[in-house]
Amino acid sequence: MKLLYIQQHFATGKGEAGVRGYNLVRTLAARGHDVTVLCGHNWRDRTLGAEGGGWRVEKQVDDFKVVQLAVFYSNHQSFATRIASFLLFAVLASIEAVRRRSDLVFASSTPLTVTVPALAAQWLRGRRYILEVRDLWPDLPIAMGLIKNRLVQRLLLAWERLAYRRALRLVALAPGIREGIASKGGIPLDHIAMVPNGSDTVGLRPLPRTSRALLPADEDAFVLAYAGTFGLANGLDAILDAAAVLKRRGVEKACFVLLGDGREGPRLRRRIEDEGLSNVRMTGLIGKAKYNEALAEIDVGLQVLLNVGAFYYGTSPNKFFDYLAVGKPVLVNYPGWMSDLVTENACGIAVAPDDSEAFADGVERLMADRDQLASMAQAARDLAERQFAQGRILEDLAAFVETAYDRHLVREPVADVS
Repeated sequence: MKLLYIQQHFATGKGEAGVRGYNLVRTLAARGHDVTVLCGHNWRDRTLGAEGGGWRVEKQVDDFKVVQLAVFYSNHQSFATRIASFLLFAVLASIEAVRRRSDLVFASSTPLTVTVPALAAQWLRGRRYILEVRDLWPDLPIAMGLIKNRLVQRLLLAWERLAYRRALRLVALAPGIREGIASKGGIPLDHIAMVPNGSDTVGLRPLPRTSRALLPADEDAFVLAYAGTFGLANGLDAILDAAAVLKRRGVEKACFVLLGDGREGPRLRRRIEDEGLSNVRMTGLIGKAKYNEALAEIDVGLQVLLNVGAFYYGTSPNKFFDYLAVGKPVLVNYPGWMSDLVTENACGIAVAPDDSEAFADGVERLMADRDQLASMAQAARDLAERQFAQGRILEDLAAFVETAYDRHLVREPVADVS
């Protein structure tokens, strides 16, 4: 099969961004498919930097082709600038999707604008597409209050329904996403596979901690780390709020480390300085080559988000599955399927959202019982291997893509893999 994979934020395994798309493409190529990736410039993967000065650059990466469009995106950009980036990519990618021969298009959101080239290839060339929905968009921006105009909301929601209904099949990364897609009406559940992000149980593994060479924390500190983007949706003020409570309580050994970068970074740094939060440290992006070693230096992984109901069952964060892979207990600060996983599998704790005292209490509980911490760490790795091993998940997803295409050719229904 000749497959066109469209993901604006595509990244290789040599950058700092999530690599689900990269690993899926490698899996499909290893299964004998001819795969071409259509992407833009990802701020967290400089290995796919601008080359040649044109609006389109083609290169061979591993055993697949990458067509990179001269469209830059960064979380540091304003909301309006990011929207402009999404729209420009949609236009340029549509030109490429229409002119390139393919048997099937696989579009991976967000943003929802990746459906524009998919729809263009369908309407102008008769090619079907599979849509992978990583976040419900525009549902989440609306829930966060970022899109307030009612007319714009209605138009975007109508576009979302159209994109879902025109897709050959859909892939949801979280149970709430699957339910959200189905709720749009007219989409059978057996057309929607729930395939979450997975844990890289081969590339990431539990390592013994010898010293803290990568993280700015004392050797005897109890380190709770967040590894990811510093964006509005990530709700990182919850960590600073808990740090302030612990500092007021005189808990000296607790240290929070924020690994990553993003638009909220400068504001968070100012708040740390203004409030004298010496128990919070920030680092820049850490490349994949050192990522496993950096996570080995932490005691607990932090899975935090802004307290928005749509996030509870509607997200599938890469960092959560990375914590599991390296065998680290996880503290989750919002209800939903992430908190259910850590409590049901005894691999961490969940605390109430928007409650800095409860967050601080949770930290102190974890610090007080190192034996419990060790058993949580083992349970985390066990969960990663048993339920979320990325290699197995991506093989299942690749098989779903193949079956969807094969049965489309003979107009037969395809079974769900969730």
